[in-house]
Amino acid sequence: MKFCLRFCVFYLLSMTQLVWSNTVPADLILNNGVIYTINAKQPWASAVAVVGDTIVYVGDEKGVSQWQGGMTRQIDLQGNFLMPGFVDSHSHVFTGGAHINDLLLDSTADVESWLRSIDEYYRKNPDMDILMGAGFLASRFGLDGPNKAMLDVISPDKPIFILDEGMHGAWLNSAALALLDVNANTPDPAPGFDYYKRDQSGEPTGYLLEGVVWQALEKLGTATLEELTRGTADVVDLYNRYGITAVFDAGPWEAEQIQLDILEKLEHSGQLTMRFKGSQYIDSREDLNTIVDEVLSLKQQTQNKPYQIDTLKIMVDGTTEGRTAAMFVAYQGEPNNLGETVLTQSELNDLVARGVENELDIHFHALGERAISYSLDAIEAAKKQRPETESRFTLSHIQVMADKDIARFSSLGVIGQGSLLWTVHDTEGEKFLTPDQFDRYYRYQSLLDAGAKLSFGCDFPSHGGGLEAVAPLFNIEVGHTRQAVGQSDAAIQPLKKERLAISDLLYGYTMAGAYQLRLEDKIGSIEVGKKADMVLLNASPFEVDAYEIHNIKVLNTWYGGASVYSSN
Repeated sequence: MKFCLRFCVFYLLSMTQLVWSNTVPADLILNNGVIYTINAKQPWASAVAVVGDTIVYVGDEKGVSQWQGGMTRQIDLQGNFLMPGFVDSHSHVFTGGAHINDLLLDSTADVESWLRSIDEYYRKNPDMDILMGAGFLASRFGLDGPNKAMLDVISPDKPIFILDEGMHGAWLNSAALALLDVNANTPDPAPGFDYYKRDQSGEPTGYLLEGVVWQALEKLGTATLEELTRGTADVVDLYNRYGITAVFDAGPWEAEQIQLDILEKLEHSGQLTMRFKGSQYIDSREDLNTIVDEVLSLKQQTQNKPYQIDTLKIMVDGTTEGRTAAMFVAYQGEPNNLGETVLTQSELNDLVARGVENELDIHFHALGERAISYSLDAIEAAKKQRPETESRFTLSHIQVMADKDIARFSSLGVIGQGSLLWTVHDTEGEKFLTPDQFDRYYRYQSLLDAGAKLSFGCDFPSHGGGLEAVAPLFNIEVGHTRQAVGQSDAAIQPLKKERLAISDLLYGYTMAGAYQLRLEDKIGSIEVGKKADMVLLNASPFEVDAYEIHNIKVLNTWYGGASVYSSN
C-alpha cells in the first residue's frame, strides 16, 4: 500500500512537470555549469531552468532541454560555479547609505596613517560643512582612546566627526563638540557605558561611546530622506555586486523614523533588488515600555509588502575595543571594569518574555561572555513560560563565549550569527583581555559541533573594513583561515580548531541565513519551487587556494531570475 501511494505521488508529480514543461517553456536556462545547490538531496547539478522568478528544474543537460522554448534565454555558464545568492544576516543598510561616500579609514593601519588620511580628505573637500568618516580602531590609542587635539591640528574650525570601526564610538574635534554643545557640564546618560570620555578636569576629550554617538549624529542631521534613499540604493547595488540577494538589517541607525519611506521609494523605483528583513532596536532602558509596540506596528505595516520589518533587536552590551562588552572577568589594566549591559537581567528577561508573548523574532547584540550568558538566560526563561513559541532567536557577534554556553545554543534553538571578518588575529584585543578570554574568541566550530546553526553577515558599515570587506567571499576566506586575507604567514586567531570548512561557511551564508530570515522555504538553495536567487562565480571556493578565495570574482547575480549584476 505504501509503495502504491509513493508510486502514485511520483507519477502525478512527473506528469505535472511534463505538462508544465510542454505548455510553459522556461524564461531562462543556465547550463554547462558546476552548480552547488546547498540541497543535501541533490548537492550538484549542471543545469537550471527558471519560469518567472521561480526555479522549475535542477539537473543535467539532457533534462533541461525539455524546458527550451522559442523565447527561452539560454546562458552557457562555461563551466563556472553557480550557487544560491548569498544571504547577509547582519548589516545596517540604511546606516551604510548614510556613510557610503564618507571617508573610510583602514582599521588595520596606525594612528599616524589615519591622521594623514583625514588631513588629505579635509584638503580635498574644502566645501564640506562637516567632515564625516569611519574606521578607526579605538584600542590603538590605549586606555584613554582618541583625543580631539589630534584633529584640531587638522581643522580647528570645521567640525570633524569620525566613527570607529564598529560604530559604537566616535572621535570628534573641538569644533564638532562645540557645534553639539558638549562640554564639562553635559551629563553622561550611563557613565562607563553610554558616555563622553573626559580628562581629569572633566572636559570631554573628543571620544564618545555608545548612545551619545547616535544622539550626536541625530543632532547633526547629516543626511536627508533623499540623500539616505540614494545612499541606500548604492548599498543595494554594492551588495548585488558581491552576490548578495537577501539581507537582515540589524538596526536602522540614522533612519529610525524614515526607514519605511526609504524602502517604499526603493521598491517603487525598482531599486530594491534584494530581499529585505528589518528590525527596530532598543539600546536604552528608556524605551522598555514602547519598543515591543513599535516593532508590532512596523510588522503590521509591512506584512503585505515585498519587505518586512518584524524583528526586535536588543543591544545587550557594547564592544571589546571600547571595553564596554560585558565580561565575567575585568579588562586587563582596569580592575574595576567588567563592561556593562544595557539592561539588567530582570529587565532583559521581561523584554524577551514580552517579545515571545507577541511571537516576535528577537536579535541580540551580545559580544561579551556575560552578555551572551544573560541573553541565553532570558531566552531560556521565556521558553519555559511559552514552550510552544515559534519565535526565533539570534545572538550576533558572540565574540568571547563561556564554555558552559556552547551547548545552550543548540538546546535552546538559538542561531549564532557572526561577522567572519573579525576572526583575524586581534593584536589589540590581546592586550586588554586575559589569555583565557582570548582563547575563547568566535567559537564557531565548537557551536557547529554542538549542533547549533550559524549564519553570517558583514555588519557593514560598522565592520571595520573597506567596501571590499562586504563581500561574502572575503569573509569566507577569513572564517576558513582565521588569518588576514591573502596572508598565509599571518598570525592565526586562537583557537585554530575553530576554523570552519568551506561547506559550512557556504551553508551559513545561504540556508542558515535564509532560516534566520524565515525565508528557508523560498531561498537559500537551488531547488525546484524556490526563487531564482543565484550567483555565478569564476572559480569554486572548494578548489582555489585558501588564501585566494577573496580573489574569486562574481560574474553575475540573479534576483528572482532577473540579472541585477553582471561583470560584463
